Amino acid sequence: MTALVTTLSQPSPTWAFAARVGGFWARLPIPPSLNNMFHNARGKGKSGRIKTTAYKRWSEQAGWMIKADRSATGCQIYGRFAVALLISEKESGDADNRFKAIGDLLVSYGVTEDDKKNCAPLTMRSPSIARETCEVIVVPVACLPDLLDFLASLARAAGAGAAGAPAGNVLPVGRQEPSAPPSHP
Repeated sequence: MTALVTTLSQPSPTWAFAARVGGFWARLPIPPSLNNMFHNARGKGKSGRIKTTAYKRWSEQAGWMIKADRSATGCQIYGRFAVALLISEKESGDADNRFKAIGDLLVSYGVTEDDKKNCAPLTMRSPSIARETCEVIVVPVACLPDLLDFLASLARAAGAGAAGAPAGNVLPVGRQEPSAPPSHP
């Protein structure tokens, strides 16, 4: 079952893909970078890593968005899975640093059982994603080849990659052969 977390006037290609493969899809506010999720607490009986106010605020807002929609759909991905996080090309910072917050959120709100079962954490920048938002796709691991093909098609549609070359950083596993074996001295 697919969970649609925001109301759209027109379904996005990512929503349509997730619906086709029985995955989860959400359009959420962009999560904070891993560098801005925690701070070190010192003194007065507190020590260790503490969630920042920005991370708490984001978790609450994004969580309510997921919870509101999942109450109607009951979507949960069991077993091993893959997650794709799509963010705007114009978003600053390292896209991978935003992934931790998404993984924790998906577990907290019951979309996935345990983030250690995520066997393919994928991040991608896309011109079709609005600034300060992200799109998240979660699919069972059996659908990973389909997810990789879908992300490659998004990258090609955005004009990434040269003719004949894989688009962006998405490589369809097992579908591309190297042009020449690596040379060893």
